[in-house]
Amino acid sequence: MEVRSELKSDIATVRLEMKKGFVSMEAKFEKLAATVHATNAIVEEQNSRNKFVMDAIQISMDNLQKINDRVSRLEKTNYGSSDL
Repeated sequence: MEVRSELKSDIATVRLEMKKGFVSMEAKFEKLAATVHATNAIVEEQNSRNKFVMDAIQISMDNLQKINDRVSRLEKTNYGSSDL
């Protein structure tokens, strides 16, 4: 009987330790989930900023193309060809 009592006690101890471990893991998973959500918010903000930068670059490239087109037309008008 004494061995059986010891086994029951050991099993109860193991169950308690496992429960503590699961609670600890749940807390860590919650912290991880919060970190993931915060990271997602940062990524979304950066994507928003990137869109503004890419739009500005596209506008600059369009303006540069217009300037190049005008220079080419002026060269053709003034010099008869774009080969200088």
